[in-house]
Amino acid sequence: MPILLLWLTLARAQDPDVLQRHLALAEASMKAERRGDPAEAVAACTEAVDVLPTGPRAQRCVDRLAFLAARRDTDGSYAGWQELEAVRRARRSLTQAEARGRVIALLSREGIAASTVAEATIWLASEALDMDGDPQRALDVIAPLYARRASLADALRKRTVMLQARALAELGRSEEALGVETEIAVAAPMPRPTPVQAVMHDQAVGRRNVAAAAILLGFAILAAPLAVRGARRRPVPMGLVPLWLAIGLAWWVAESWDVGAGRALLPMGAGFTGVHLLAVLARTADAPAVLRGLVAFAAAAATFAVAWLALAFTGTLGWVGL
Repeated sequence: MPILLLWLTLARAQDPDVLQRHLALAEASMKAERRGDPAEAVAACTEAVDVLPTGPRAQRCVDRLAFLAARRDTDGSYAGWQELEAVRRARRSLTQAEARGRVIALLSREGIAASTVAEATIWLASEALDMDGDPQRALDVIAPLYARRASLADALRKRTVMLQARALAELGRSEEALGVETEIAVAAPMPRPTPVQAVMHDQAVGRRNVAAAAILLGFAILAAPLAVRGARRRPVPMGLVPLWLAIGLAWWVAESWDVGAGRALLPMGAGFTGVHLLAVLARTADAPAVLRGLVAFAAAAATFAVAWLALAFTGTLGWVGL
């Protein structure tokens, strides 16, 4: 008997009319989902599987049927899921407050499918992080869902864990964030930062940017008054010649290696020029040797600060392994 059923199934698969109907139904299901009609999508997918259980779209239909079944409300409709999808589709025409209000109202309804509740909660937390830049609100939203993550489908659980980890990381609670993230960490074929590590990296770069800017400001405050006095002696900044020869050569080598690789060098060279000119003028002024030595030290620190800022703001920190 099983052999006979297999033979009948294979025979139907060979029938081009049956195959075309199977493909047409699967396509109709996808279109129904895109226009926000899950009930029609379920009907078309169910028929596609019935027509040809071994067809090329059968497994996708089975997966979509399971997905939509988890989003059916207690009254048998898909009203909750349709409302959430409507907000997503209309996102560009809605203000953030309007979209958030509709999703919050959805969560207050009775009988909404648990998966739809989870999806709506994830949407609110994502909006708080990505659109509003409010990690505390994101954490307040996602924490209750994270607490019952064991009951979620795997895809929803992973998204919940990642949002919890990102919110903690952006609040500066790095150790907690890394601990949460390990729940879903997988070995990557090539080393790459996890989302939490990326947030921590951005925070570290931001702190270094502030430090570099402070060093530059300190150098300018120290050197500017002396530079005004030193300018009267009209010093010749001969150091600019080898500086720009080195910058030009480095730019040519970098651009020969990869177009755009040298984009940090021109702003870097401009910054080096400013630091050098200010340092030369300040050290030419009639001032105590200790003060002129301090200017030289500050100029060296400012040179490193310029290099860092040029790399950071042109997105080329990869040059220094960051």
